[in-house]
Amino acid sequence: MNMFGEDNIKKYIPLKDRDGLWKDVEPVSQFSSEVDILQINFSLQYNDLNNYFRAILIKNEISERVFNLTTEIIKVTSCTIIHITYYILYKNKYTNNNYISITINTYNNYIINIGKRF
Repeated sequence: MNMFGEDNIKKYIPLKDRDGLWKDVEPVSQFSSEVDILQINFSLQYNDLNNYFRAILIKNEISERVFNLTTEIIKVTSCTIIHITYYILYKNKYTNNNYISITINTYNNYIINIGKRF
């Protein structure tokens, strides 16, 4: 069992292969130059989601599919970090409520600050 409590991680399906929903969008890569300085090898899923995200930002699109895309990106990034933090606390048997409180407060502050942007 992995740290996410899953025995089998679902195979990621790239956006271009999802029922043609994204066929009108040309993904935009993070790096447009040929300089490989500090280039990070992100996962296929992370790159795919963010390449489409950059493309819709350029198009200034606001739609349900963009909402679903951003939700999926959040699951891959921020929520993953929160989950890993809890997992570390759990596996190391941290019972000190201070650690848990710090984690919860950090997450809550993140959510509140996101809300203030709108």
